[in-house]
Amino acid sequence: MFAAEVGFGFWLCETHNSSDAAWFHEAASAAAAICFTRGRIRFEQEHGPADAPPQGQAFFYFGKKVATFCMVFSAIGLVLRR
Repeated sequence: MFAAEVGFGFWLCETHNSSDAAWFHEAASAAAAICFTRGRIRFEQEHGPADAPPQGQAFFYFGKKVATFCMVFSAIGLVLRR
C-alpha cells in the first residue's frame, strides 16, 4: 500500500490509536506490524513545555524488517505482527 510509494524500503506512521476508525483498520490490515505505546508520547515544543496528546499512539510499520521493528519498538509498547 504505502511502502511502494517511498524509496527507503519501509514506511513508519505514527498516529493516535483510534482503533474504532475505518482508516485505522485499513492501515492495520496493510501494516506488517503495529506498536501500541505504553503511556503517551510527550512531544517537545520549541517554545514551551513538552505536551502529550489526549490519547495513546500507535506506530504502523510497513516493510520487510519486521523482526528489527519488533525488537526496537517492544521497548516502548506492545508490538503485534502479522
